[in-house]
Order: sequence, then C-alpha cells, then structure tokens
Amino acid sequence: MPDLISANPAISIVIPMYNVEKYIGACLSSILSQTFENFEVVVVDDCSTDNSCAVVESFTPKFGGRLKLFHTEKNSGGAGIPSNLGVKNSRGKYIYFVDDDDLITDTALEELYTAIEEFKADAVQTSLVFEFVENTEELYPTVDDVVVNRRTKLTIGAPKIESENFKERAENFLNGCFAWQAWATLVKRDVLIENEILFPDLKSSTDILYTFQLIFSAKKFVHIPNACYVYRHRKNSTVHKERGVEEQLTMWLETNLRGIDFLMKFFDRKKFFHENPQYIWKILDHFNQIHFNMISKIIATVPPQ
Repeated sequence: MPDLISANPAISIVIPMYNVEKYIGACLSSILSQTFENFEVVVVDDCSTDNSCAVVESFTPKFGGRLKLFHTEKNSGGAGIPSNLGVKNSRGKYIYFVDDDDLITDTALEELYTAIEEFKADAVQTSLVFEFVENTEELYPTVDDVVVNRRTKLTIGAPKIESENFKERAENFLNGCFAWQAWATLVKRDVLIENEILFPDLKSSTDILYTFQLIFSAKKFVHIPNACYVYRHRKNSTVHKERGVEEQLTMWLETNLRGIDFLMKFFDRKKFFHENPQYIWKILDHFNQIHFNMISKIIATVPPQ
C-alpha cells in the first residue's frame, strides 16, 4: 500500500488499549474498511500484559503510515490517561474515540465528517448505536446479532442543533438528552485543547466527565440520528469484569468523591456556573445519584447475615 500519511489528517482516531489481543485486530480492520481515508489512528497501550501491541504492530504496514502506537509509563487502570495521551499525540482537525474491543461501520467517518463540516460545528454527536452481546467466538457480529439502541432520551429524525443557551443545555443534560459515551461524539481538537478538556484519572465514569466538559465548552453542538458505532458487550471487559463487593464499593465511592472534585474544578473555570450556581448543585446531585444507584445495587447483592 502506498504511504497515505498526511501532516494534517482530517480525523485522529484515538484508541486507548489494554489486554485486547483477541479484539484489537477486528477493531483496526473496521477502521481499514472506511470509505473516508483522510485519518490517522493513535493507539495508546496502557501497559498490556498480552500480545495486544504485537497485533497492532502487525497492522502498521496496512495503514500506510497512518497508524501510531504509544505507551503509558505505567498501567493506569482506566481509559482516561491513555485517552489524554492519545489527544496529545494526535494531529487531526477532529478527534474521534473508539474503544479497543468495538467496531465502527464502513461509512462512520464519512458520515461524521460530512455532518461536522456541513454544520461548521464544534462537535457532532450520534444518538443511535449498534449493539451486540458477545456469546460466541465470532469477532464480527452478523446482521442477526446486532440491534440498534438509542443512547439518549432525545428522539430525532434529522440533525438538530443544540441550543447555545447553557441553561437549556444544563436541563437537557439532566434530562438525558446527551449521550455520555466518548465514542458518540466527533469533536474539534482545538475545542479540547483551548478548553483544557481532559479525561479524569479514574477507573470508571471517565466518559461522562469528559462529555460533560464538552457540552459546556463547544459553541455549536449538533445531534445527528445516525448509527455509526458497533458496541460489543463482553463480560471480561475493563468495565464489566467481575470484582468483589468490597472492591466494587471502594471503586464507586472513590469515583464519586474524586469525580466531584474534578467537576468542581471545571465549574470554577466556567463563567456560566459562577453566574448560575443552582446548576452546580443540580449537576452534583445528578452525578451523586448515578453512583449511589450503583452502590445500592451492589449492596443489594450481599446476602443477609
């Protein structure tokens, strides 16, 4: 394949990676199949202990110079640190996050790029997603395996421009009208850099805290009714791996406390929250409820003494 590398790719696909030797090849293959080719792929390995890096390296020639592999200094236990490193080492006008065990449709980048350029938007978010539950050894789902699910309470049949009134955005966020997964949104890299938007160093809730910052930083935010992403449900993923009750409770309590501290620092940087402190408390309450619901479910699994 000829060298396709560009000094200024339109899109940088950032993939935080950890111990996915079985899946990363399928993920990269779905990216190779894109109808839109002006992109680079930035994989950031979080100190994998399996052959994930070797699989990525085997794909390097296929990408014609568009695939780069970086490494964290030590395992962070979450996707936040490798995601931040990926953005730091990206060169694209836009950033798109893909999880290391998922896939994207052949036209995903073309659809997202067309929308964000057409609307001259800072961010474009998809409201639909293809999902499948892994129950066989198949790496690629068949048509019968996949269902289309809505990740927001926002129902649209055509692109919708989000209000630039942050009070309306805050209410829409609280009412579940935004998808919180990082992979749901294509965003201008400059928006992330200029607003110092980072993922927190946490084992969970990194995506919702990242997306929250984006919602209150992007000037023009557009929702589109497209399904471009293929989400794989698997039991042994970082998110779904089995943990003991004590470990789960510690993780969610720590996530909640450190997440609140992360939010407070973000509120302090934004004029809107200084002028509308009522939304600080509404959002903190919303964030608390998410984690306390998780904690309640965990406690409910403990048998009575």
